[in-house]
Amino acid sequence: MRYVLPVLAEAEGVAAGPPERVPLGADFRVMPPLWYFLPVKLESHPAHGTVALPRPTRGSGDFVSLVGTDGFVELPPGPAEYAAGHVAALYRW
Repeated sequence: MRYVLPVLAEAEGVAAGPPERVPLGADFRVMPPLWYFLPVKLESHPAHGTVALPRPTRGSGDFVSLVGTDGFVELPPGPAEYAAGHVAALYRW
């Protein structure tokens, strides 16, 4: 989703636009010193519009936890804490 599909689109002559940006709907902590792809469920919030609610998995092979999610947000390497309202790039499934 993040790396391969944009390259394939570019190879076909389709210009990729910037990713959608969405605020987090809850606090989230990133511990690994790696870019973190956090699965999220999108919900409508009366004051903030669409927000991304974190739906963390139990590891990279935990595909069952992705059921019911709408995509993922990309967060910079940790350790870091991101407060609700932090705006991140969203990649939809």
